[in-house]
Amino acid sequence: MTQSNKKGAYMNTNEEDFMPGGVPALQFTEEELYAHIDRSLQDIAEGRVYTSAEVRRKMEERFPFLRK
Repeated sequence: MTQSNKKGAYMNTNEEDFMPGGVPALQFTEEELYAHIDRSLQDIAEGRVYTSAEVRRKMEERFPFLRK
């Protein structure tokens, strides 16, 4: 089976290319993935990172039902 990707090119798709419910497992182009990695590495280099405890606290503030 073939399927058009975001750039209009066709790629082969197999059953394992989809998550349950038919959702494509590969939702981003390679360029988009590399751009995201570059942004993340830049954030880390500039100190824009959160510890897991900070993320948990922010999530609990935003979604109170997460508190035990």
